[in-house]
Amino acid sequence: MNKEKRLANMALLFFATLSLLFLILPTGPLVRSIKAIVSFSTYPFINTAQSLTEISAGVPRNVLDLLNTESENRILREQARDAALMRAQLDAALEENRRLSEIAGFKQDSQWKGVWARVVERDPTHWNSSFMIDRGFSSGIELHDGVVAIQNGKVGLVGKVIEVSRETARVLLITDEMFSVTCYLKDHGWDALAEGQGRELLRLNYLPTEAQTDGGEVFTSKSSVVFPPGISIGTVLSVHSHGNFMTFVSADLLPTVRPGAVKEVFVMKKSQQEAQ
Repeated sequence: MNKEKRLANMALLFFATLSLLFLILPTGPLVRSIKAIVSFSTYPFINTAQSLTEISAGVPRNVLDLLNTESENRILREQARDAALMRAQLDAALEENRRLSEIAGFKQDSQWKGVWARVVERDPTHWNSSFMIDRGFSSGIELHDGVVAIQNGKVGLVGKVIEVSRETARVLLITDEMFSVTCYLKDHGWDALAEGQGRELLRLNYLPTEAQTDGGEVFTSKSSVVFPPGISIGTVLSVHSHGNFMTFVSADLLPTVRPGAVKEVFVMKKSQQEAQ
């Protein structure tokens, strides 16, 4: 704090001395130029023609041209910042419009019944575990309701409801270590179990030992007690090698929808799921 006070006092002393010199020295072109430059540097808001005229009286033309150029540069920099801000706002609006268009298309085509909700809270320390949405039991949401979302034009599984209050609910994500869902591989019909690992990739367990399914798509199974069948879960990235005595193999599974990136979700009503 003492150091800051000393610096402030030194700055005041400097400007006081400078002002005294301006009073003592004859008001020739050099002094007028110095006054104009100091005023322009000290008060950067001096941009109008009137303000420039007031501080530039008697200043040589070359110095005045320099001040005018700097003033124009300041205005251009401000305009560039404003343009960048407007561009960012436009991009955000276009992205929001794209998501809403996907939601509108989903509402028209989907036979699933439920409600849309927005993600309103995430825990940074448990990003792949859960998030809160802005709908609760007042909107008909119940425990164990399935949750899906749209990303890159595809509908994919996000998780299930594990807590409900009147106006909010907590969703357990498919990437959480406590999450699992029975599933099947579309191209082969094999049943398996998709499990969260606390990170972006899921683990696909209980595949037959002869499975070579890289690139295969995985969907929720009819044997699931929580989710209706046919919801896309993810795509197989690679199958892990297995030991001689293992009766099954596992694989890495890339989720169709990245739960950590969704902004809106569709919560399927439990009564409708049970009717599937």
